[in-house]
Amino acid sequence: MRVSGWRVAAAAGFALGAQMLTGCAGFFVPPSTTTSTSTSSTTDYAFVSNSASGSNYVNGYVVSSGTLVAATSSPASLSFTPQAMAVTPSNGYLYMVSETTGIYGYSVGTGGALTAINSGNLLASDSAASMAVSPDGNWLFTLETALSGASQTTINVYSINSGGTLSIHQSGITASTQLSGNPITPEQIRVAPSGEFIAVTLGTGGAEVYPFTTSSGTVGTGQGISPASASSGIYAVGIDSNNYMYLAGTILSGGGEGVVSLGVTSSGTLTNGATAVSSQSVGTGPVWIEVSSSSNYVYVANFTSSTISEFSTSSGVLTSLGTVNAPTNVGALGHDSSGSYLLALGYGSTSGTQIFAIGSTGTLTENNSAASGTSTSVPAAIAMSH
Repeated sequence: MRVSGWRVAAAAGFALGAQMLTGCAGFFVPPSTTTSTSTSSTTDYAFVSNSASGSNYVNGYVVSSGTLVAATSSPASLSFTPQAMAVTPSNGYLYMVSETTGIYGYSVGTGGALTAINSGNLLASDSAASMAVSPDGNWLFTLETALSGASQTTINVYSINSGGTLSIHQSGITASTQLSGNPITPEQIRVAPSGEFIAVTLGTGGAEVYPFTTSSGTVGTGQGISPASASSGIYAVGIDSNNYMYLAGTILSGGGEGVVSLGVTSSGTLTNGATAVSSQSVGTGPVWIEVSSSSNYVYVANFTSSTISEFSTSSGVLTSLGTVNAPTNVGALGHDSSGSYLLALGYGSTSGTQIFAIGSTGTLTENNSAASGTSTSVPAAIAMSH
């Protein structure tokens, strides 16, 4: 989750018409988190930035019991502040990116212990706002940061090699503003569970969807999704296993904040002329969308109102399940490998990190919490094992 204009601009107006359109140095366990340490062979891990120990730390948790149990040698001390993170589908590697110093790689060992790959910094030249890994584990995507007022940025594709190292595969894929005069603020990049397309959100620049051929690692020509006005924006994206894409921001008719669903074909193009399948209102400042592992539920983190909006979904049709209180200024969500729990990360010296049980109807119940950092200038990012 990037520190950018979304925290302010997410509260601005974006109207949607019928046509809308994540090297270890030292390790210790601080008193602000649980003092128990995992030696389990489980791979049900969560890695979160915005550590209570400082901005250059990442906390690891074992979450299989529904509680936040410190992973082996957690928190991990870094030489940079993580901007975004991603775990490979095999759970073998964790990648992190700094907004200024590049991509860092770590192998994930027993109990969630992290070991730097090639001294950690894999690609000093890549400074990104967001990152994602393809479902087959062969490709890493980055959405680059952009200069203030820029009208475009780029997407890069890296091949993930044996041992977790990276090689550039396709670079300089353009992501541009979809409304003339509107600058972009690169926010998120996501890959469909089907592996058939990727999507990026660009704040007031709108969003784009790109076909993706995972056998060759090739990104095709993007299709833009325009905000309706200069004061509107798209900030978060989630994708389910049925190729429905969910976008959040100030996107409802009249400038209301909400979430909409769109269908995407197997060839990575928007269906029905980009007409929204469904739309629902959310809390204030939506910044993150998490789709459950079953694809039956959608959760939206609302930064300003410090809540999570809950929805069931069927064929892209959203039904509200209510709202639950979340950590203060919640900025990131993630579901665990069992699909039983949702992690939420915000800012708070006692309960900035929270874990919720996902009920049989999709509603959330808080199980456990731990401290996080308190400064909203530090990015909130979550990477979960699969």
